[in-house]
Amino acid sequence: MPARKRTPADAGVLAAGLLVDACRPYSEDSLRLEVVRNLTLDLGRRLEVLAEEDLAADSLIEAAVACADLATLAACNLPALPDGEKPLAAAATHLAA
Repeated sequence: MPARKRTPADAGVLAAGLLVDACRPYSEDSLRLEVVRNLTLDLGRRLEVLAEEDLAADSLIEAAVACADLATLAACNLPALPDGEKPLAAAATHLAA
């Protein structure tokens, strides 16, 4: 059976997982990180659905927009993360972009 072709949604799912891991609750700024984490989980669920759909133009466009939202979310919240988690958020930004 041939391998399934990868889409932007697949990269977005991976990026969402990285950002969720980076936004684990911390004592400082934990409400902000909780909100970022929840938004990321929502985007990740949507991207998972899109990754399973066919390669229709509408699905690809929606996945690209969701990935752009995810990359922006990761980049804008990078300064709020502890130093040890910043590489995960940076990787999520690059992967989603």
